[in-house]
Amino acid sequence: MAVPGLDAVFIGRGDLSIALGVDTPAAPAVIDATERIAAAARLADKALCAHVDRADSPDVAWLRTLGVTAFIVASDQGLMRRAALQTVAAFRALATQLT
Repeated sequence: MAVPGLDAVFIGRGDLSIALGVDTPAAPAVIDATERIAAAARLADKALCAHVDRADSPDVAWLRTLGVTAFIVASDQGLMRRAALQTVAAFRALATQLT
């Protein structure tokens, strides 16, 4: 965190999940790592950013208590998944009308 020129830190909880060998960012190991990263960022006076899957995620309140002030709300994978699910639903609705 003390690297000159480092202005902010992004907590990648999805990447942490994979690195720690767990299935979800809600796993205790990821929560602990997130809290340690946030504490280090606060100590080094660095801005803190995190990803949430939606703006009304319950994680927002918790992450704000850790000092997160910037959020990435969505991802390319999430946007594509939602679009694909909407397309499947539309095709199912159409198929129902045709039968």
